[in-house]
Amino acid sequence: NGSQSITIGFSPDLVWTKSRANSYEHQLFDTLRGNNQEIRSNSTAASRDLANSLTFDSSGFTMPSNNNNANYGTGASVAWAWDAGDTTTTVAKDANGTNLPGATCEYRANTTNGFSVVKVADPQSNEARVHGLGAAPDFFICKSTASADSWHTYWKVLGRSYYINLN
Repeated sequence: NGSQSITIGFSPDLVWTKSRANSYEHQLFDTLRGNNQEIRSNSTAASRDLANSLTFDSSGFTMPSNNNNANYGTGASVAWAWDAGDTTTTVAKDANGTNLPGATCEYRANTTNGFSVVKVADPQSNEARVHGLGAAPDFFICKSTASADSWHTYWKVLGRSYYINLN
């Protein structure tokens, strides 16, 4: 309840929170979309600006009020955090070097940990996603933040013809 500053020893780029005491929704926040930009993994809903929900800082994050489901009411909560590096890279081409007409791609990548966060403005069908990892990922999650759409996951063991909807 109230403001919670969580110190984890690094500046996270993705934070996933969940109340363990209540059946509230999962919430994800990332640095590319910015502070208080919430998206729910168990919903097809678009991203939304949820004022006073979660802000990033150099050694963790702060949940400043009761707007975050993991910081609401009483009971236990959990948060997972990932570090995608310190630099945001912006490109206007896909992974094959093809221009993205009117689109840009931003990513933060931690090649040591094999983790990146990617944001594509105006994604095009069949474009090769840039991720900054230097090798093809074995697993990824993809979600439109602008509209209601399913969360699509790719698993190397399933191959390109199959995906699982996270929601």
